[in-house]
Amino acid sequence: NSGEIVVRRRETEEAVPVDSFVVVVDSSVGLRESWNAINDALGALVASGNAKVRIIVAGDSVRDLGDGASAVAELRAIEPEGGVDNNPALVEALTSLPANDSSAVVWLYGPQPAKLSDSSALDQYFERSLRPVPLYAIQVAPGPNRVLEELYRHTAVRSGVRLADVGPDLTSFFEGLTAGGERVV
Repeated sequence: NSGEIVVRRRETEEAVPVDSFVVVVDSSVGLRESWNAINDALGALVASGNAKVRIIVAGDSVRDLGDGASAVAELRAIEPEGGVDNNPALVEALTSLPANDSSAVVWLYGPQPAKLSDSSALDQYFERSLRPVPLYAIQVAPGPNRVLEELYRHTAVRSGVRLADVGPDLTSFFEGLTAGGERVV
């Protein structure tokens, strides 16, 4: 014991309501159990009309489903399988949004036990952008995430919410982002 005292503080910031989302959904088998709850939460966000919601699926290839109810319906029809590389979908999502306070990327992911591709494009985005779009990383299924381990050093990468009950917790998270107000950083 060095005699040092470590103090942890909960820090918050006043946040602008988010009105434009790109949601990157990992379609790997690790999310199969939560797939319906994810779809329900995204459906509720779209139905609220509080934000424009575009959905990108990280799979064998990047699939941009577009926005609105049709995108949620198309997502619902996808069957999660295998392990997938999320990096290309994250790069597409981050580079497609204007850098302003009312935009955000939300990444819903399962275990990423190995890096399937080089993440230098993600690093470059965060290092070279004057105002990078915030990336909220939300772990839907337990397990390691080798991609995120490297990204957490960037201030625009934030941990989302801890999901005890995926559907209601994710819905509540989206409601909080669209409402603005005080947000934990």
